Amino acid sequence: ELVRKNVEIFDLRMKPLEQVSAKITSLKKKRAFAQPQTFPESPMPKPTGYPSDMSVFKVRRDYIGDAWLDALKIIHRFGVETPGMYGKVKQVHNLCTVVEKENAREPKIADFMKFNRESLDKYVKGFFDKDRGSEHYTYGERIFAWDGVDQYAHMVRKLKGFPYDRGVLAILWKPHADNNPPANVVNAEGTSQKGWTVPCLVMILGQCIGDEFNMTAVFRNNDVYGAWPLNAFALRTMQQDICHEIGKNLGSLTTIAHIAEIYEIDWEDTAKVLAANDTLARFCQYDTRSYYTVDVDGSDIIVKFFSPNGAQQLAEYKEDGKRPKVARDLCLMAVKDMLVSDLGAASDLGRQLAKAEAAVKLGLKFKQDNELAK
Repeated sequence: ELVRKNVEIFDLRMKPLEQVSAKITSLKKKRAFAQPQTFPESPMPKPTGYPSDMSVFKVRRDYIGDAWLDALKIIHRFGVETPGMYGKVKQVHNLCTVVEKENAREPKIADFMKFNRESLDKYVKGFFDKDRGSEHYTYGERIFAWDGVDQYAHMVRKLKGFPYDRGVLAILWKPHADNNPPANVVNAEGTSQKGWTVPCLVMILGQCIGDEFNMTAVFRNNDVYGAWPLNAFALRTMQQDICHEIGKNLGSLTTIAHIAEIYEIDWEDTAKVLAANDTLARFCQYDTRSYYTVDVDGSDIIVKFFSPNGAQQLAEYKEDGKRPKVARDLCLMAVKDMLVSDLGAASDLGRQLAKAEAAVKLGLKFKQDNELAK
């Protein structure tokens, strides 16, 4: 009530700064109308979701198990609840997952994964089964025997002829069949199609870069908790088979899920898997774009970036460490030139540069990855 009686409000939103300044200057100083008071802050509500741009989430890991944890965490944290055919889901758009080193012949099956080697082998065999029996489709039928066309054989033939061919792909979606469910499986709204199964995996593409064969798989939607790890091992098997036939080394496997989702029934177990296995140690990894050195020479801070294998120097920046905000500016130079891709590496770069700036301005000794010294 004291505020209402004694405080006058002037609305200067979106007004020019000159007008705001003139108004402040014109005001007369007034006496305090009450003794100072402290009000406790209201408790912040627990977050039910986290803001994000909702599209294009990238995961890059050596092995499928680690990639799965990251993918689960992205959907668990940033996913939006939407209705699905079998209950609610949390989902994000365009989850891109890159696997670098997994060997499908000797799969690295982490303890937290929901299958063992025997069940994985059985799944992979079924994945490539050409006989769909009474099913509407199998991936194997669409890849190896789509109306008599062996798309796998076409991919191999093209790669043998020209490894940089832009048309090495297999399409698993049949527009004339998959877009038209029978009338008896369409609900009253004409949308949900329970009992009607169509491929989640819709396209497989590949190309060689140098001596490596890289492959990409596109999903219209993907059950990341229950299906993605198995899908990834099966696709990695196919990729290794192609490498064997064309005489190339195994490159990266990329999966892109237009809709990456976790069913409500799996939300609780997702949280448990992450709580038990998502450790800080998982996030100490090399940046695929560069590594860097930070040195101090007199008052100059010098940052050099090298290719991951050390064969090339990519960039060098040199700035006077005595000038204001020099660490910030050096960080922004690296960001502008796209030299850092990993958040952990970017965080460390900022920390090293802040220490270098402090050393110059305080007259201390700087050595990368060490504490400042007198």
